[in-house]
Amino acid sequence: MIMNRLFRPEKRALLGPGAGVFGRFYRFGEVLGGFLSAPVFYRIIKMLKRSLWLLLLSAAVFALWKFGYPAALKYFFRAAGTVSVGENLLGSLPGANSMLFVVARNDGGVPVAVKKIINPVFPVKFEMTAANLIMPDLLTRKLYLEALLNTHGQLGVVRKGDLRGELSGRVAIISKGLAITLDTAAK
Repeated sequence: MIMNRLFRPEKRALLGPGAGVFGRFYRFGEVLGGFLSAPVFYRIIKMLKRSLWLLLLSAAVFALWKFGYPAALKYFFRAAGTVSVGENLLGSLPGANSMLFVVARNDGGVPVAVKKIINPVFPVKFEMTAANLIMPDLLTRKLYLEALLNTHGQLGVVRKGDLRGELSGRVAIISKGLAITLDTAAK
């Protein structure tokens, strides 16, 4: 009964051609016996529209943060510099078939990127990019860098004669001119 009154042709003519949904709601308020006055009803509708836009905006910001931030970290990851050997360890350099690993670790100590250089000639330049990432989802904005030189080619296994060095502090994911010195020998 109420819907018949609301959508009669004479009622639609009163609303005008551009009234749309809000005009129909206003008529619905009139049919209910003036329960809601027009200004109050329009304020409620305006508030609901603003709330809906705010909800959509916050959902978009959340989606960008959740999916865009890790992608941006991966895209911009670049650490470059040189690895050299300390003066006291020049005599203990391994001969042929040595491998230099430059490892980037996140705040939790998990390796997120590894650069492998076979038969390095010191001082050797390195550049780590997104292609060197092994665990890109665990990448953080600040990283710890270390370099390991060995002849057996296994990362994480320390044997006598292996050389190691690291940077003292954390570096940003976009860093150039880093200098790592191999200053510790495994015994």
